[in-house]
Amino acid sequence: MNAVSLLFSSAGRLAPRPFAVAIVLVYLTSFFSQALLSAPVTGRVGLWPFALLQAALVWVWIVLHVKRLRDAGRAFG
Repeated sequence: MNAVSLLFSSAGRLAPRPFAVAIVLVYLTSFFSQALLSAPVTGRVGLWPFALLQAALVWVWIVLHVKRLRDAGRAFG
């Protein structure tokens, strides 16, 4: 499974260890994305980079949880 389908496609399953690693990466990316709210960045390009990254992170978060729930034999709805 490649990284793009792991993070952006809700099809498939995900074992516990890759899930944990991916979630830690999502948390770290979210933490470091706060730098996009700094005055120099928002002064030049506004809030769009931060908003787009947060939207992508929310999608990745949902995809990872859907896959993990499917792997655990539970419904994701």
